[in-house]
Amino acid sequence: EDEIQEYIENEIINLPKKIGNILDLNMYYSFGMNHLNSILYSTLFIIDKSFKLANENDKKALISQFINLLIANLDKSFKEFKLSHYGVKKTIINKQLKDNNVDDYLCIYIQKYLKINLVIIDPLDETYEIKEEYNESLNNVIIMKYIHEDKTLFLPIASIYGKLPENDVCQNIFKTYKRMKVKEEINYIN
Repeated sequence: EDEIQEYIENEIINLPKKIGNILDLNMYYSFGMNHLNSILYSTLFIIDKSFKLANENDKKALISQFINLLIANLDKSFKEFKLSHYGVKKTIINKQLKDNNVDDYLCIYIQKYLKINLVIIDPLDETYEIKEEYNESLNNVIIMKYIHEDKTLFLPIASIYGKLPENDVCQNIFKTYKRMKVKEEINYIN
């Protein structure tokens, strides 16, 4: 069984060998994230160098600021990004943000708000998830689903050079892994 090496918060984690068929293992690594809001931690870890280098207290403060920004912009963004078309409810997004407990339900909002392609891979199932059609003109963020002590964590897949993954890396994921079925719960009523 090719598992991810043992998860340790705030430490570099080597990617499982199994990912070698989609990424150059010499060029990418992962990092142990706080289990609370790991999607936000991982996304900011990848796109924001100052976040990556910040100490844990500063990271928590930056996450808190980011959550407050997402809350402050939720009404405007929900309409502007037509989030109801993705089967998400504003009340659930708002509750998760206010409870400071963000999971993958918010991926589409985070993706739209940051203007990125947010690709979640599950190396064990060899599946990927992206909440919207891939856009080659946007920056790419790849995070990895990881189960630790019955909690689902999302860990960053970061370049050793601090660069964002190129389109060919994402295309390789799309060719090699199966797309996870998005639940058919789309409703166009807000």
